[in-house]
Amino acid sequence: MSTKSRRSEHANESPVKTLGRLVFEYDKEMCKSWVEEIDTLMLFAALFSAVVTAFAVASFEWVTKARTDPTTALLARISMQLEHFADPMVPVANLPTLLASAGNNDPPISLGIARRVNGLWYTSLTLALSSALICIICKQWVREYHRVSMSGSSEDFSFRQMRLGGLQAWRVPEIIISISLILIGALLCFFVGLAYFVWGLDRQVGIALITIEGIAAVGFLVTTLMPGLQYCYAALCIPRLRRVPAQCAWKSPQSMLFL
Repeated sequence: MSTKSRRSEHANESPVKTLGRLVFEYDKEMCKSWVEEIDTLMLFAALFSAVVTAFAVASFEWVTKARTDPTTALLARISMQLEHFADPMVPVANLPTLLASAGNNDPPISLGIARRVNGLWYTSLTLALSSALICIICKQWVREYHRVSMSGSSEDFSFRQMRLGGLQAWRVPEIIISISLILIGALLCFFVGLAYFVWGLDRQVGIALITIEGIAAVGFLVTTLMPGLQYCYAALCIPRLRRVPAQCAWKSPQSMLFL
């Protein structure tokens, strides 16, 4: 629908109905942006949880293997020997190899590193699933807010203002913003656990991985702190500057914590 047709359609509206229509469109766009953000975060949380679950299941086996009682390995060796005596057809030359393989169930990393990796990865998984739960709850709140339409009466305006005040008083926009911060925390835990794991397997590969993660972390910190640093710089130096610098566009929920 063109702009002229919309204007002609609403030309005979009363001011109250026009105001009600504009308020309803404003609320509709606000709720739409929230729902789109929540859906995106929920999709990312689901995919990320699936990835972390695969790593967490494998890492849990490392801890259980490291806690295996030495008696179990000894009994496995005795069983191998008895099997050899019961079946003389088993070559004696293969017996040391079989005995070594019976007790060779050690995890690829030490128990201390395995515990740290498990703690970080399961923390990451818990944060990701918690963010998905918050997404579901926030979507219910937004749907309930936008459930009643505006007909243009004074009661509708009062009811709408009451619901909007409730959203703001109970920090619903801030809770929606916090979902991305929780997912960032989950990502950080996963990356730190991955660095621990690779470092325990191979130091050279671990150095390469930590270097890549370090570059990503530096970029994240720069984009997070730069808006706040520019604000401080502008507050101190703008009176002495001939030209006002361009505003930093790297604003995000985490950068707003420093503004």
